[in-house]
Amino acid sequence: ISMFVAAKVGEVITTGFESSVVFHIITDKATDVADAIIEYTKRGATIQNAEGEYTHNQHSIVISVMRKKQISTARKIIHTADPDAFMWISNTREVNGKGFTRPL
Repeated sequence: ISMFVAAKVGEVITTGFESSVVFHIITDKATDVADAIIEYTKRGATIQNAEGEYTHNQHSIVISVMRKKQISTARKIIHTADPDAFMWISNTREVNGKGFTRPL
């Protein structure tokens, strides 16, 4: 338990209390998903075109960076915008730019 606590304390020291995550959402309703993310989380979104290698079907990938405390809200709005979306969430170590920490 002490190793876990020490690791978490070290993480907070290096990344701060405002940790961020990256959402990657594969969807056929990219505009709906991106618009919902922007409206309800006040975060930006990027849409990329993609092709599934297995099916060779065209899809879109929506990418959005937000605070960890927004994960629950984002999951709900993404599911509402596209219940069939495939999504994964990754931790990120540092985010700089509008709405996040600016570099010195």
